[in-house]
Amino acid sequence: MHMMGEIDETETAKTEIIKYYNKTKLGVDVVDKLLVEYTMKQRTLHWRLAFFYNQIDVAGLASHIIYKEHNPRFRTKDH
Repeated sequence: MHMMGEIDETETAKTEIIKYYNKTKLGVDVVDKLLVEYTMKQRTLHWRLAFFYNQIDVAGLASHIIYKEHNPRFRTKDH
């Protein structure tokens, strides 16, 4: 059992691709969290309708990100 802040010994045994994935997966986690919080999905048994709702969710999130990037009022100092 590891305490917070301790280095996991297995980290050094991981390949470079695994290290890269673990380092960059944060963006996917954020997108998944936002899509769960702000969704248009409805419960349905039809895969086409579920796919359509997912596309609406992703398009909405993408438009929000683009809007924030093009409006200086939303920019943070670390950009």
